[in-house]
Amino acid sequence: MKYKLIIFFIIIIGQTISAQNTIKDSTLTLYDNIEWLNNFESQVLKSNKIEIIKHKINADTLFTAKAANSRIQFKNKSNPILPKEKIECDCKIQFLINLNEPNYYLLDPIAYPKTTMVLKLINLNNIEDFYIIKQAEAAALFGEQAKCGVLILKTKNKQLIKKVKQIL
Repeated sequence: MKYKLIIFFIIIIGQTISAQNTIKDSTLTLYDNIEWLNNFESQVLKSNKIEIIKHKINADTLFTAKAANSRIQFKNKSNPILPKEKIECDCKIQFLINLNEPNYYLLDPIAYPKTTMVLKLINLNNIEDFYIIKQAEAAALFGEQAKCGVLILKTKNKQLIKKVKQIL
């Protein structure tokens, strides 16, 4: 009987440790985002950068950042949708598309589901450049929700600008 109890407790402890590791592995931290930005900066090819951005934006849909005040008014027409049943994380990188100064559109499929349509339009030919604003500076410029950093996609492509404005 003692052996059965010992085995039972070992199984319970093992499951608890396993569950804690799963939760830990499924969180998004400031360090994870810094590492991602550094990896992004090391990419040479513009096409790789675009694909990495699209992948990151879609991967981040699993998470919702803690609510924070914004210092910038996004031009998205629709109101953001509050996420349901998402894993809360410390922070997320803010992905913005800059059409014309100072118009920024937030690329966040959780808040703006039509973002996925915009992501399909973004390609090598219509993105002029990428700008990374890191932690402290990003938070100072864009508010606390940008404390993990901001990545801005700059375009002057008139067709993309028109379509983004229609979609978002």
